Amino acid sequence: MNRHPLIFASACSLFLLTCTSAYAQTEAAKCEKVLPLNTLNAEAGAGFKAEFAYDRDPGGIECGWVRLEPGGDKTQIIVLHRNKAAIASQAKNYQKGRTPDEMWEVDVHDTERSQDSIRQIIPGLGKRAALVPLPKLRLAARAFVLRENDSIMMTATGLSNGDFIKVAKVIAAP
Repeated sequence: MNRHPLIFASACSLFLLTCTSAYAQTEAAKCEKVLPLNTLNAEAGAGFKAEFAYDRDPGGIECGWVRLEPGGDKTQIIVLHRNKAAIASQAKNYQKGRTPDEMWEVDVHDTERSQDSIRQIIPGLGKRAALVPLPKLRLAARAFVLRENDSIMMTATGLSNGDFIKVAKVIAAP
């Protein structure tokens, strides 16, 4: 019996599993920098777990955390963080050369329009920051924060406005 194909297949599987695992750990580490899990649980209540981490654009990361509530509901937090390179790439490829300030305004305005909602300015966060309630979803809101070298968009369902703003401030802290 020829074992070479079996050994080769096993080696390939191990290689792919190792690479996938290393990639996932790298993404999870980036999300831990964006919002440390222990800080999230301290600010918004215990029980959150990391749900996903994806690279987005060069220099962007999307992270998700979830907490299961009694009765089966979920409290979810999703954060899209873009560094300066990701913002420049988006401006060039999708935003018709808009400045970061113009892109921030378009994102906020589009969310207001789609949700029939009005922004609430969050003072003291970055260059510009706003919270937009998402009334079409259960206890949901979206925050947009523009800082000098990056931007953050955070969407959450199931958080009170107070907890939402506490978490947004943690994420947007310099």
